Amino acid sequence: MRKTILYILLLTGLAFQATSAAECNYAPPRLVEQLTTPSDALRVFLAGPGKIKLHLPQAPEYLLQANDMLLIRLVGSGVFSSRPFTVDEARQTKTSRLSVSDYVRLLFLDTAPGASLEDRQEAMQTRKALNFDCRNIAYRRIGGVELFSHHQVRANGEYYHSYYVLDGKKVHYLDITGSDELAESIISTLSKRN
Repeated sequence: MRKTILYILLLTGLAFQATSAAECNYAPPRLVEQLTTPSDALRVFLAGPGKIKLHLPQAPEYLLQANDMLLIRLVGSGVFSSRPFTVDEARQTKTSRLSVSDYVRLLFLDTAPGASLEDRQEAMQTRKALNFDCRNIAYRRIGGVELFSHHQVRANGEYYHSYYVLDGKKVHYLDITGSDELAESIISTLSKRN
């Protein structure tokens, strides 16, 4: 009897998940404008034409840099990493004329100037692969810096936040492993250097 009840509950749960997943339709996020949160914490500068900076809320436990990647373990709270987001990792199609930043716009907003049918199809496939239909995605401008984000859970159960920070034709990929509060305390400090 218990096995029958557990089996029915399992089937009901699977049916609910399938229905919920089928009901998720992709809708581009709306732009949310924010002011930069002032901070006196440790500053991190992102190399690029926009002279973008942000602040870390805590001292690093360790800081590693290899080529263009920066990895910072924050004492007791999470990990921050930054690296360039490149055409090679973003695109399967090598014939597109879209810049990386325009492709990120297409990926999140479903529109970009000069996007071909092939570009649109690839962006739709990427959105499906990243499961954007049912993910927490956002489009924000903080302190004049434009960024897109999504949140996921890694295979080991860690919650992380992915940010695509637009800097002219360049895109910085920021990854923050840790709580929503930690991620927001870092991202809310984005601004352009004077």
